[in-house]
Parts: sequence; structure tokens; C-alpha cells
Amino acid sequence: MIQSPILIQLMIVVIPLYVLGMLLPEFTRSTLFFGVTLPHEIHRQPELLQEKKQYRFRFTLLFTLGWLLMMAASRVTDSFDVLYGGGVIITIFMLSGNYVVTHNRVKALKAQHQWTKNLKQRVVVDTSQENRSHYLSYAWFVLPGVVTLITWLMSVSAYPQLPALLPRQTDFGGQVTQWAVKGFGSAFALPMTQLGMLALFFFIMVVIRKARKVIDPSRPEVSVRQHQAANRRWSLYILGTATWMVVYFAILQAQLLQLITMSVTAHYVVHGLSFAVPLLGIFVVAWFTGQSAGRVKVETSENTDASLLPVDDDQYWKWGLFYYNPSDPAIWIEKRFGIGWTLNFANPLAVGVFAVLLLVIAAGILFDL
Repeated sequence: MIQSPILIQLMIVVIPLYVLGMLLPEFTRSTLFFGVTLPHEIHRQPELLQEKKQYRFRFTLLFTLGWLLMMAASRVTDSFDVLYGGGVIITIFMLSGNYVVTHNRVKALKAQHQWTKNLKQRVVVDTSQENRSHYLSYAWFVLPGVVTLITWLMSVSAYPQLPALLPRQTDFGGQVTQWAVKGFGSAFALPMTQLGMLALFFFIMVVIRKARKVIDPSRPEVSVRQHQAANRRWSLYILGTATWMVVYFAILQAQLLQLITMSVTAHYVVHGLSFAVPLLGIFVVAWFTGQSAGRVKVETSENTDASLLPVDDDQYWKWGLFYYNPSDPAIWIEKRFGIGWTLNFANPLAVGVFAVLLLVIAAGILFDL
């Protein structure tokens, strides 16, 4: 039977994940429907509404079965980590697979009905991107940087007094499941993770600035202002999440150094919040901002030209997930579905960036073994 603290922690992860998966179609920009270029007026077609309904039905079914499977696996292995980590991973795969199925079906409907045949397509470039006043300054990263520095200083100070054996791995209740001999790797693993997190979130902040923005030609002035507001909101989210995550690892390190003591319930709450805070944050920002800033409210007198559509580049998107366009010099671009950015895999530099990211992930996994 699942104990109350574990159940609470599970719910603050499962519920946001489910809600996020159900609402992802609402975050996509108005000229896309499950990664397929379509004018917003077409989105109310009965066939498309049925596809969205089926997407949500499949996701609900797969989500339920997936988490039940992970619950069964966790009972067999007697490990809550299997339930927690496995559930998140399987949700990501379910979301991606369900999206690809819907994307292909919508693409077939588009070809059948020729919904974009008589519409003009246009590329609009935002030259004001060179003005960085609407971006959050990199200097704000001094906040999580200070927390990381304090963690390192207290770790160096406490190191001589640490016992010969240190916890290498704990469960979500704080019980030690694996010990390690005192050394740099065992004593400074969490501060090293802090540095990795800091570098990761700083990198994401750079991506937000560098990614190519898709400007809606039907109302370009509104679209530019929406993107400016969105850049600032996502930057604030990245900064806030970075700060929270380094604080989270600072708390864990303080416990390892025996500077604080946490109860089992406190462990479940802290670990649960480490997932829930970023998830809830991304949901709030996505709901009020959307992909390509489509949900940002802007007061304007600009008229909308419904006959204009962004350039239809569906042919460059493989399964609606991977962008491969040799004629596009951009490295980072907005994803077609969901939240975030992806690479132009036809750009050699982008392939290099992807390879480096894979190496960093592999190094992190090997370091944790």
C-alpha cells in the first residue's frame, strides 16, 4: 500500500503531467494544428476537432495504463524510484508517439481537402531582435550563482569533519540505499550537479535569444510584440527554475554535510517540489504565453489579413518532430508542438551542438553510476 507522503508526492507530479499532456494542443501557435501548417479558421473543421478529441482519448488511456504498469513494477522491485522516474519517461514517449499519430492523420486531411491551396504565404523578419532591451539580462544569473557558491564554500569547510563513509544514493524518503568512501566525488557530487544545472539553464537562456522567431504575416506588429513579451516570460521562468533547482541541491548537500536534518515527510515534500515547481511553472507560463507567443494579449489597432499565412514548411519536418532544412541558416527554431525549441539538423553546427549535448548527458549518467 502506498504511504500518504508518497501518494502526495506522486500526485503533485502525476496531475500536472496529465494536465500538461491534455492541454499541449492549446499551446501551439494559431497557424499550426498538431504540427501541420493550417490557417486558424480551419481549426474548427469537424474532422480536426475529432482528431483532437481522439488525441486526448488516446493520451488518457495510455497515461493511465503506463502509470499502472509503473506502479506494478515498483511493487515488484520495491522501489519508488522506478515508479517516479519510469512514469515520467514513459509519459514522454507516450506524448511523442500519440502526437506523431495525430500529426500524420492531420497531414493526410490537409492534402485531401487542400485547405491552404488559395492562401498567400509570406516570410516576415523581425529586425528589432537586434535590440535586446526586451530580454532578461544574463546578469540575473548571479542569483543562482551565489547559491551555488555558498554550497561549495560550506562543502569545502565541512569536508575535513565528514565521516569515512558518505551517502551515495538515497530513496525519496531520505533512507540511504548506497554508501561511498569519502572523497571528492562522493562529497561534491551535488555541488557539481549544481554547476551542471547552472550551465544548462544559462544555455537555455542563450537559446531563447538566438532561436529564430516565426512572425505571423497576417498581423506582424502584434506578433513581434507578442514575441518580445514571451521572451521575457520564458527568461523569467528559466531564471526562477534555475534558482529553485540549485536551492534544492543546496538543501540536499546541507543534509549530507549533517548541517540540517530532515524528516521522512520533509524528504518527500522537497523531492516532490523539485518536480512540481518546474512543471507547474511551465504550465502557467505556457497557458498565458503559448508557443510562438500566440496566447499573449496585446492591445493594438492593427488589422488582420486572414489571406496571409507563414510559409508552409511542413516538408522539412520529419514526423512533425525533427526539422531538416538545408536552406535555413538557423540553428535553433521553435518546436512545432508543445513547448520549447529544437535544432535544424541540416545545419552542421546544430549537429555538433546535438552531439555535445548527448556527450554531456552520457557523462552525467556515467558519473552517477
